[in-house]
Amino acid sequence: HYQTTANDLWYLLDAPNFYIDILENPSSQQILAVALIAKEGGLSEIDQRLLYLDRARPRGQVLSTNFAVHLAQPNLTQIHMWRIVRIAVLPSAQNQGLGSTLMQQIKAQAQAEGIGLMGALFSAHPKVMRFWHHQDFHALRLSLRPNANSAMHSVLMVKPIIENLDHNAIHQLQNLKSQSIHRFIHQLSEMDQVLPMDLIFSYLQSTSQDLQEIAYQDALQRLKGLSDHDWGFLMATAYMGRSYELNVYASSQLVLCWLLDPCRLKIEPERDAQYLIAKVVQKRSLQTVIQDLQVSVPREIMKGISRCFQALIGIYAPKHILEEVNKIK
Repeated sequence: HYQTTANDLWYLLDAPNFYIDILENPSSQQILAVALIAKEGGLSEIDQRLLYLDRARPRGQVLSTNFAVHLAQPNLTQIHMWRIVRIAVLPSAQNQGLGSTLMQQIKAQAQAEGIGLMGALFSAHPKVMRFWHHQDFHALRLSLRPNANSAMHSVLMVKPIIENLDHNAIHQLQNLKSQSIHRFIHQLSEMDQVLPMDLIFSYLQSTSQDLQEIAYQDALQRLKGLSDHDWGFLMATAYMGRSYELNVYASSQLVLCWLLDPCRLKIEPERDAQYLIAKVVQKRSLQTVIQDLQVSVPREIMKGISRCFQALIGIYAPKHILEEVNKIK
């Protein structure tokens, strides 16, 4: 790993809150997969408050810090938690489901030991996020800024063990999950750079499917609330070269409905979709988009957004608006 040295293994194995779980070949006793796990949580009320106020961060309490400082839920730090720091599979045995098998083993042990929550914090890569989502972990938070060393954003994904939690903890975690999509959409406009499109889609897919559907239905209802006047502005952007900024609200609702749609249309070329997200959702300046996406012909950005609006109007516009579109064509 880019931040570790050979001596770190010694320190990690000696640390009282770290332990290793392994998956062996039962016949040869060869180690096939290994996970490094950190025991976290169980903080006192005083430590919870100090952490929430960001006056003291207990060493090794990564999950607790995220809950108390970044998600403003200090009470959750009293839960006994396991953080999967690293998981690795023997190269010759990869792509056989052994990582998932080891995770099932860890989950069963956590449940038996009364652990209330398992979590993982890692560099946000779509393939890695899919692995954790397959383990029934759900995304709660994406960092606003990329890590200085890896140049990648970090993502927090968690799996509550409901049977080991009290009612209040379950309620708090459910609230966090329900807010995760809206928090993420809001965060997109606060990030310093254009976020890769595949990472945005991967994060949304790593949240709860039920919550995705609820968020989509909410967006659909807001879109249905647009007036004919609003749709007129959207058609002007799509077919007359007008700026989407003439009606930012209507433009945002149209794009968010597409972004949250579980059956989202794949826009071609993909670069058009990246322009759309960068400008309308992330609200990046034209200069930032040109720089981050290495655009050589700036006017292609607005042309790409117009093409996207044409496609989205064709999907989400009411019937009488589509009749008007046919007249324009």
